[in-house]
Amino acid sequence: PYTTLFRSSAACVLVRAVRREAPAGTEPAAAQVGTIRLKLLEVAARVAGSVRRLVFHLASGYPYRAPSRRASARVTGEPAAPADSG
Repeated sequence: PYTTLFRSSAACVLVRAVRREAPAGTEPAAAQVGTIRLKLLEVAARVAGSVRRLVFHLASGYPYRAPSRRASARVTGEPAAPADSG
């Protein structure tokens, strides 16, 4: 029961962060929550994790791969991953 609540809460926080951190005038800055959820959260990915971090391996054919990486880098404060790594 708490897992669903945790995931929903984490998704809400992530979507708000994406909207807040998106550069003004871009699609994510003005997008509705459902649009952000569909493009950035509801994707098939292989998840690898450790105690301190999660890594999402997106498919190379995923059309929003670059925006997802930029959003992740802005939210976490880490540098964006190179375009050719998986």
